Amino acid sequence: MTRKIITTVAIGEKGQKWADITHPWIRRYAESCGADFFSLSGSSLHNLWPGFSKLLLGRLLEDYDRLIYVDSDILISPNAPNLFDLVPIDNVGATRIDHLTPHEAPAVANGWIKNDIKLTQLMFGQAGWSDTYYNSGTLVFSKAHREIFERALNCAKEWHTVPTDTSLETFRVFADQSLFNYWTQALQFNVFDIGHAFNHAPAFNLRNHRYESHFYHYVRLRPHRRGDRVRQLRIDSWILNHPMLHSFLAEHPKFARIIDKI
Repeated sequence: MTRKIITTVAIGEKGQKWADITHPWIRRYAESCGADFFSLSGSSLHNLWPGFSKLLLGRLLEDYDRLIYVDSDILISPNAPNLFDLVPIDNVGATRIDHLTPHEAPAVANGWIKNDIKLTQLMFGQAGWSDTYYNSGTLVFSKAHREIFERALNCAKEWHTVPTDTSLETFRVFADQSLFNYWTQALQFNVFDIGHAFNHAPAFNLRNHRYESHFYHYVRLRPHRRGDRVRQLRIDSWILNHPMLHSFLAEHPKFARIIDKI
């Protein structure tokens, strides 16, 4: 029997505010996938940005065969398909963002993705890596991928010490995300692109509306509705609790965009 788990991280007051809204939906999704649910609420990674804490979750692959990680600022639609069934067991499942247009993504326009691809290889060794960069908001792993977590965790402190000031000659942009990407490439694992449907960040709203996807990621509000992230999460959680309204907005995105401007 394949043991499966869906995990997330909620550290600090901000993370807990998101979790209060999103975790019931993530837990419900885990149940629909026949998976356990686990939230990491504390971290032993002192002096590191809380996002690095997700690197600790690889230890769960000692006991589980497959793992899905979901950021705590993601809402999951109740009709979302089972990602375990979609991602091949030998692939890392994630949403590629390197192919976005400069208009859609500042990280592409400013060369930030290419910067981190180059810098990680200068610091940790050449991997023949020039493209295929994914967002770490939703990730699908199998037991075979545990080494990605281990290697990334071992170099997290060194990567964290690199300044994030983009005016400097040497800087990093992303945290755990670039480490996940680097070690996926260095260890020669294939990436299965789950697309924006399972990690609909604001950039993808220029292609279609988030209600047409399954996972809504609030990593940045624009071009979501006005207001802070907690307010946005509460509004969309309320919409998800009203299936007829949610279905209508998914089928008629022009009305959803009108609501977004309120």
